Amino acid sequence: MATDTVTVYCKLPNGLRYVVIDKDGAEHSHIFHGLNHSSARLGIVPGAGVTHVPVDIWAAFMKERGTSRAVKNGLIFTASDASSGKAKATEREKEKTGFEGLDPNKPGPGLEKAPKPDTGH
Repeated sequence: MATDTVTVYCKLPNGLRYVVIDKDGAEHSHIFHGLNHSSARLGIVPGAGVTHVPVDIWAAFMKERGTSRAVKNGLIFTASDASSGKAKATEREKEKTGFEGLDPNKPGPGLEKAPKPDTGH
């Protein structure tokens, strides 16, 4: 495995676990930290989790998953440097990922707010 790293930014709430099988058949598991990771929650990079990943792992990921919706829609991305990555993540902070919770007062088209149960008190 390479020692050079790339910084990966991930807007998925729980990040993404990626497994690479090397030439000897050994599995190497890598986690791309997501929005619920401390790097995002502490505001280090608003709107994305941050992970430093070996360059060869990122290359393998992009070869296998580079056309995935998560990459195409900018939910997982890299930047040339930390300030560019932070700027890119901040710019995309308000973008929807599809994993947001429902607003209980406005549950969505064709749905109604559930009535409060009668507790008999």
